[in-house]
Amino acid sequence: MAKILLCWELGGGLGHLANLQPLARRLRARGHDVALALAEIGNASRLLPGFAVFQAPRRPAGGAGQPMRETRSYGELLLETGTGDATTLASITTSWRSLFDALSPDLLILDHAPYALLAARGLGSRTMLIGTGFFCPPPWDDYLDLSPWARTYPDRLRLADDAALDALNGCLATLAAPPLARLSELWESVDGRCLTSFPELDHFPDRGPASFAGVWPIDMADGGAKPAWPDGDGPRVFAYLKPYGDLVRILQNLSRDHRMLAFVPGLEPEQAVKMSRPGATVSRQPIAMSVALEADVAVNNMGHHSAVEFLLAGKPVVAVPLTGEQRLLGLALERTGAGISVSKGDAPAVAEAVRRVLAEPSFRAAAETFADRNRGCYGEAALDHAVRSVEAILERKEARA
Repeated sequence: MAKILLCWELGGGLGHLANLQPLARRLRARGHDVALALAEIGNASRLLPGFAVFQAPRRPAGGAGQPMRETRSYGELLLETGTGDATTLASITTSWRSLFDALSPDLLILDHAPYALLAARGLGSRTMLIGTGFFCPPPWDDYLDLSPWARTYPDRLRLADDAALDALNGCLATLAAPPLARLSELWESVDGRCLTSFPELDHFPDRGPASFAGVWPIDMADGGAKPAWPDGDGPRVFAYLKPYGDLVRILQNLSRDHRMLAFVPGLEPEQAVKMSRPGATVSRQPIAMSVALEADVAVNNMGHHSAVEFLLAGKPVVAVPLTGEQRLLGLALERTGAGISVSKGDAPAVAEAVRRVLAEPSFRAAAETFADRNRGCYGEAALDHAVRSVEAILERKEARA
């Protein structure tokens, strides 16, 4: 069978790792030799016991590569995560090539891993993109605006894409690899892609025809905490929010008229105790999805997987995006009619959005319509689709060899 390396570079949190885990297990069960190179390896021993796991090459400072500001194009995203410095770019790509040399993978499965994709250019390994629409962008000729809600300065976007293209081609020249004719060719040159989402939640609604696998449940290994919902008769609100400036006000507003369970990763123990009060429980640990889905509405930063779980349960979502990618997904949510996207700095607007989705039946009805339409592309069916995509690429290689 084949040697497969799953690569994750950019982005933070458990979402990428927990999404790759079921696929890694399924591919290994199919007889493939599977290894992973991950931006964050802290939870790998818990979620991926028995797998060969490597630290993904990354820039010396800046964590897993999150940009410091909201990027307006893929050119800006690359310039802010390593492409803007020639020494860093060379270090990242040569490190990836050293890993490829050591492992000799037949296939690279790339989850938001543009530098692994760059390093693979000109080598013999096949490549497949996996992830949401944002991580599998559609082709573009000039630039792809990642902030359509903001005032557009086309020259800024073109200049960023042109600068990134020049830097990538300079790196490719040192690697003796073919140059890119345009920036989007980096993502277009793959042998296949597996969009782990649904058409309604595509970050790019004008993409055109594409094959969507759906999603599979995230297995957190320990299942998550199972706190009891606060007593009372009010609606249940589940909040999954990262710490940021207005978080305390948002949680206070939500717990005023509702029974609330909240998961806030990264809180200090005393902060969690301070934020909890009668009618509201704030947890530092993940909460089991079986408990969270008892809520009447979810409030989150529009992380793709957590939002999908609620929509597939027929529950509306209030999005409080923190990044440009999440804002694009919040716009997609609003197009479904199953939720509202609110500015991260407007705590009263979050409370008002929750009130609306609970009071107006159309939001629940739209979420139930989404669920009815997409349940067939959830769980095992989605994993089967992804595995078929992987093995179709491998079979094409074997037939061509």
